[in-house]
Amino acid sequence: MRWKEFLKTPKGRLTAALCVLGISWIFLFFYFVGPVNSLLPGKDAISDKQDTLKKLQKENSTLKQKMKQHKALEQRYAQLLEESWQTKDGFIEIDLRTKVQTAAQKAQLNLNSLGSVKMVKINNDLSYAEIDLQGSAPIEVIATFLTQIDGMKPKLYWKRFDLRMDMRFRRNNQQETAMNLSLNGTLRVIYSGKKGGNQ
Repeated sequence: MRWKEFLKTPKGRLTAALCVLGISWIFLFFYFVGPVNSLLPGKDAISDKQDTLKKLQKENSTLKQKMKQHKALEQRYAQLLEESWQTKDGFIEIDLRTKVQTAAQKAQLNLNSLGSVKMVKINNDLSYAEIDLQGSAPIEVIATFLTQIDGMKPKLYWKRFDLRMDMRFRRNNQQETAMNLSLNGTLRVIYSGKKGGNQ
């Protein structure tokens, strides 16, 4: 009787409400947190968590390394695009051949042959433009020609480079025996753009 009378009072109602609220909080705590042993894990549980943590750290390190490699590839690709022959540089099939001829003339190298420009596809955005050449001259002339090629923009690369002694001896105007070197090679440049230059 006394408990029922107490509940009828404002103080009793407040006490009952606080008890219900407390029970609700306890229920919610165990519902979301889980059993009590999850708050105080044993050695096996701690060991499992440590193994899981190490595994995640290793995976994270691997992902960071892959991301670093990916960024390096992106930077290299951007550099290749910057160094490549683009439409603003002219008609690749004509102007590349002209550039090589001009370099040979500046070096006073007489080219025995200079092929036409061949296009080799790399992917949807890039191609190689390649040109074969052959000449014979003293080493000083060939060195000057190589310097001319090395200083070209866009950058040219040697796909094939063969330098041999020309066994045929020649005499110059002063009757001095001159030994020539025979140069055979293929120059290439990375081409970015539509075939045909700035058409």
